Order: sequence, then structure tokens, then C-alpha cells
Amino acid sequence: MVLSLSGTKMAHASGIRSIMEDIATSMRGASTGSLLNLSIGNPAPIPEVVGTWRRLFDETLDASFARASCLYGPSRGTDDLVAAIVEYFSGRYGWPLTPEHVVVGSGSQMLSFVASAVFTGPGAARDTKTVLPALPDYTGYQGVYLFPGGVAGIAPRIELCGDRRFRYHLDPDALRRSDDIGLLLLSSPSNPTGRCVSPQELDALLEIAADRDVPIFFDHAYGAPFPQIVETPEPPRWHENIINVFTVSKAGLPGERIGFAVGDPRFIEPMVSFVANSTLHAGQLAQQVTARALATGELDRLTAEVIRPYYAHKRRLGEAAGGHPAGRRELAAARRHVRRHVLLGMGGRAVVRRPRPLRPREGEGRVPGARPALLHRGGRPGRLRPPRRPLLPDQPQRRRAGAHRGPGTHRRRPRRAARRGVSAGSAA
Repeated sequence: MVLSLSGTKMAHASGIRSIMEDIATSMRGASTGSLLNLSIGNPAPIPEVVGTWRRLFDETLDASFARASCLYGPSRGTDDLVAAIVEYFSGRYGWPLTPEHVVVGSGSQMLSFVASAVFTGPGAARDTKTVLPALPDYTGYQGVYLFPGGVAGIAPRIELCGDRRFRYHLDPDALRRSDDIGLLLLSSPSNPTGRCVSPQELDALLEIAADRDVPIFFDHAYGAPFPQIVETPEPPRWHENIINVFTVSKAGLPGERIGFAVGDPRFIEPMVSFVANSTLHAGQLAQQVTARALATGELDRLTAEVIRPYYAHKRRLGEAAGGHPAGRRELAAARRHVRRHVLLGMGGRAVVRRPRPLRPREGEGRVPGARPALLHRGGRPGRLRPPRRPLLPDQPQRRRAGAHRGPGTHRRRPRRAARRGVSAGSAA
């Protein structure tokens, strides 16, 4: 068997293939036991998010199962979802949208592949590449091009922030020296750093894109308006050179593979044709569910009330563990929680104690989805008392005052009557 150049490239292992293999391994239970799998995984299965999507699916099945699942549909996306997208972004951000500005695909990964295939590669005038202007970026972008050497990255400028922290910055001058740009592709917030492109950096990117007449594929998978896992410095920006891409995967629906791109029709129409020629259209039942989530406001409610607070709490805990002052309070609360629940017994065995129903300290707010800090009665923080017995069998036993010290050295305790104000001698 002989593979073509594009077939050889697509058949090779890539970062996204490794990620999906890791997910499959962890889903089969390989992380159970003494080892904990800390590699890439699924979005957190927050119960309220799972329950809401299940309810939306039930409602959609009752309302439009036959039309969504038993018939073909338009390659651009179902009429209901396209209309919901136009209404949502026109109303929220004031974008001048029509259905011609929208294309729906099987997730943002598929849409980034479509854009790279349409706008880069061998051309009549010159060969172009997909350029990642803000490294490091999502490892899945390694596999979005059809020909070898189709992706190039621009090294960032690094700013040191104290002794233990640093920040990546876009280098517009290095990007301007690239003469083979066909598509600028980036995620903001970035995966894996969480870094957001600043308004000034986006202005520089737009200047370069307008000068070269190329699109910027802007992946908002972790940002606004949903799921807002990371705070962004500004809302998504409308511009004739930007293709804004959104997905519901990080909002709790990764398995259904629904994403959509919003941009100028001169960029969107070729992508619609590519979708038609490759996959016909994305799954229509999941499209109808997404349309219902947008139109009813359920997606906004989940983002504001559940998803965003949940990950904000996790972020503060992580920052505290790394020495960042913003999260020390959450880390202290978590440690008090552990101290009240688990004490080490003899031989290092965990002894679980049933915590008393205690209240959080006055004036402390609660993060939705987070448990309050467990405190002693009266609001005082709990203390971890040392065990009475040694943790290891070969450790020496510490003797208490008044304990037996050998023959003739035992100190007699006063009789019970002495505690009642009667001397031991008179009682005798």
C-alpha cells in the first residue's frame, strides 16, 4: 500500500491522537488503584450541568426527534440553530449577522481543520501555511493541515514576573517577518497556559491580517460567552478578518461534537462547501439541543451560576498551592476540611471521623458548588492534634507526666474526695 503525501501526513501520530488515546485509557479505568492519572481528560462532570443537558435532550426528543434524526439537513447547520446563533450574538454583542455569517461543524477541532484546508497549502500564486502566532498553543493544531510542514509557530517573548512566575507575550515583529501566512490560528484563553490575547495584541494581529488579506481563526473554547472558564480582557470582537469559533464541549457536552464559526461570508461560504463535501453536516439532534440551550437562556445560566464559579474555585486552589496570594484562603479552608475528616492513625492508616455539623465563619461567602470550611464550635479553626501512639512501630513512645516509671516510682493519684474539697488524710 502506498499513501499519498496528504495521506502519509494524516496517518502519522499527532498530539491530538495521543490525547484521545489518553482519554480512552482513563475511561477504561486504568487510573484506578494506587496511581492517579493526571493527564488530559474530560471536562468536570458537574451534576447540575449533566442534569440540565439531559433535560434539554429529553425535551428535544419529544419535540423534534423525527425531523432532527430521521432526515438529512443543510450543511450550514439546522435552521433553528443558525437562527438562534444569529439572534444570540446580534443581541448580546450587536454583531451585524445574517445566516450567511454562520457555519456549524462537528466541534471546533473539525472547524479549524476545515479552515486550514481551505485557506492554506499549495496555491496558484504561492504556498501558504497555518501560522500559530502565540505559542505555546493547543497541541491539537498539529494535525489540522493536509501537507507536511503546513503549520508554523512564532516563538513568544517571555516576561519574568518575580522569582517563580513568567508570562508569554505575542511578538508582532517576528510575525511580520513571515511571508507565507495563509491563516492565523490561535486559542484565547490559550490551552494549555490559560493566557488571553490582550486588546493591544489583537490590534496588531488584525493589522497584519488586513495587510495580508488572511483570516484570523479565533478559538473561544474556554472563554466568553460560554463557558467562561477563564476571565477574558474583552468580549469577542467582530471584524471582517476574524472567524470567531465557539463550542459547547467545555460547557458540558464534549461527546456530541458541536461547534460553530461566525465570520464574514467570504470566509464562511468556502467552509460550508467543505463541510458538505466531507461530512454533509453535523449531527442534527445535538444541533437542536444546542439551539434550545441558546434560545431559552439555559446555556447562559449554567455558565454564570455553575460552570464559571466551579472553575474559579478550582483555579484559586491551584494558585494557592503554587504560592499565589489570591488563593491562600481557599487552600486554608481545604486544609481545615481535610484535618476535620482524616487523621493518621497507627502505622499510617487513615482513620475517618464523622465531622460535626459546623458553620462557616461569619462574613465568609460561599462559592457555589464548594463545601464550606469545617470549623470547631464558635468559629475557631480546627487544629490537628498529634496522635497518642507512634505513627511507626519503631518510634519511641513518649511518656506522659505521672506515668509508670518503674518499681517504687509510681506517683499515687489523689482520691476522688480530694477534688470535692476534702483532704485525702481526713478522708482516710
